[in-house]
Amino acid sequence: EWCALTRAEHINRHKELLGLMKRAGCIGVEVGIDSAEPDALEAMNKNQTPGETLTALTRQREAGLSPLFTLMGFNPNETISGYYQQQRTVFRKVLRYDIIHPGQTATPYLGTRFWDEKDQLGVVLAKQWEEFDHKLIPFVPHSLLEGMPTRAQRRLHFNEIFVAVGTYVTYRVDLFPKKASLMGNALRAWSYVSLLKRYYALCTGDYSVAEIAVMLASDAAIPEAEGIRFAGFATLMCAKMGLIGDAAPRHRLTAVEPYYKGFIGRLVSMIRYFYIGMSFSFGKKELVKAPR
Repeated sequence: EWCALTRAEHINRHKELLGLMKRAGCIGVEVGIDSAEPDALEAMNKNQTPGETLTALTRQREAGLSPLFTLMGFNPNETISGYYQQQRTVFRKVLRYDIIHPGQTATPYLGTRFWDEKDQLGVVLAKQWEEFDHKLIPFVPHSLLEGMPTRAQRRLHFNEIFVAVGTYVTYRVDLFPKKASLMGNALRAWSYVSLLKRYYALCTGDYSVAEIAVMLASDAAIPEAEGIRFAGFATLMCAKMGLIGDAAPRHRLTAVEPYYKGFIGRLVSMIRYFYIGMSFSFGKKELVKAPR
């Protein structure tokens, strides 16, 4: 068995090859989704539309392949509304993939146009060269920080907290090193549970993500950069889970629907996240199969 990597346009142009690839043992072809927002794709010079990506993923499934993908978060021009629509359109309807996947995080690298324009496009949180790492959230775009999140429900449920904080822990390897004591990491993770609850309480539609970040940093006595990282990540995850709308006039989103519904749905989401997390922690990545 084998897999391949290409652009959506090549799949659409040579769709007749997909059946032959399937018979030759191909599992699926990895396509860079990166973002579901046209303005974000234009900013990264992707030369690809969300429609082209959806068509390529759909054609793979029709040929009996498992659509594989890469994804990025915190791209310039991304919004709360875009993350919400991405999860419902790309993941649920096309990929049939029920995991909330944030993807890698946009990183401005020296020598790129992104690097030259980074200060105009967003807030650069990396201060040392080693911090320009896609797992450390080195950049958050102004387009997301300008959003004004509004709660879609009174409080967060147990699985939503588990998914958001659990995913943050796996991303922030600098805060949760494997060499640290289990108790130490557990206590640190619990502090982010409290921070997430405080974040959600502030999602009233009266404050921007940037303003919430400052309040979180002040309340938790953490650096402002960490407040921005966490507020940005919480916004991305809550938007994908359908837990927040956006009161900002430019990208208003008023009607949202929680992604996981009912006690059983919430419990299943926790079990699946725990299973995948343990699989990666113990080096058994083959346990995480591509959805068919």
